[in-house]
Amino acid sequence: MISGISKYVQQGIDSVAEGIAALLALVHPARRIQLIQQSDGQFQLSTSFSPLKARHNHQSQPVSIANLPADADLAIRCDAGRFLSRSLVLPSGARSFLDGIVRSQIDRLTPWSLDDAAFGWAISEDTSRGVIVCIVAAEKSGLLASLSPLRALKVQSAVLSVQVQTNEGVVDIPLDFQPFAMERRATPRRLVVQIALLAIFSVIIGQIVAFIMQMNLDQTLVTLQAQEATLREAAITAKSRQGDKGDPVAASSYRKRTERPVSEILNALAKALPDTTFLSAIDIENGVLHIEGVSTDVTALPELVDGADGLFEKAAFTAPTVRQRGGTGDVFRLDARITPKAEAPK
Repeated sequence: MISGISKYVQQGIDSVAEGIAALLALVHPARRIQLIQQSDGQFQLSTSFSPLKARHNHQSQPVSIANLPADADLAIRCDAGRFLSRSLVLPSGARSFLDGIVRSQIDRLTPWSLDDAAFGWAISEDTSRGVIVCIVAAEKSGLLASLSPLRALKVQSAVLSVQVQTNEGVVDIPLDFQPFAMERRATPRRLVVQIALLAIFSVIIGQIVAFIMQMNLDQTLVTLQAQEATLREAAITAKSRQGDKGDPVAASSYRKRTERPVSEILNALAKALPDTTFLSAIDIENGVLHIEGVSTDVTALPELVDGADGLFEKAAFTAPTVRQRGGTGDVFRLDARITPKAEAPK
């Protein structure tokens, strides 16, 4: 409850901050500058400082670093010839995990480690069969050297990108890399103090209200638990008068005859899974087995689980497999339905 209230308070503070930033932008709008890196490493100005004039002026102009304003929003299109380009074909279900997948594959797709590479990615094609992700990467030290003429700048924001020509057309790929120092706009001190005090006051009031509500909920929960115990006892008494029909003891006996023991499930898994597979989590819920772990051969796991003494069926991955960082295996999550035992004839 407290975490939920704090979340809404934080969202309100963020909204206020965004509104103030928008007002300041109207009073003192930032200048947007786009630079294009040529094959020789030089930078040229692509658009003028005024967005209106930029619509009519598409010719690149030589740029003088000394003439660039310190309060500009800088967009730099890096020379594509300085980057290594790779394509990665992934299933459509991996769309929510693309950033993590790309990060885990950088050391396999490029000659650099994740810490030594400046990289970016974008979806170049989206089909019913899956998505094609275009990845660009370069060594950080080399990229910093090519950007050295601009690193002395202090700007409001800086975005780096690379344009790559693919079979589907030109793809503009943003880089997850920031080599520039940011110059923050000055804000009125009194306004900042008022916002901070308002935020602190809102959090304190929210916590007090949450504490009172939690006390009421705890008292209500105790009352409901007492009522539940009374109703359960009355239901058991009523069912006992009906003979075996609806008897909880009979129901428990039926579950013992049809449900698989946990020990039997664990033994079957231990026999079926190879020695190079390590489980980090096991859960059984509503007749479904959920397992998580790391394996050097994840592609064979569904078939191995399905063949585990006939205890499981319909084994399938519930999330994309991801390469273990710093290890030799792949992280997986797999579900399988537990087959019930055949009830012995009476």
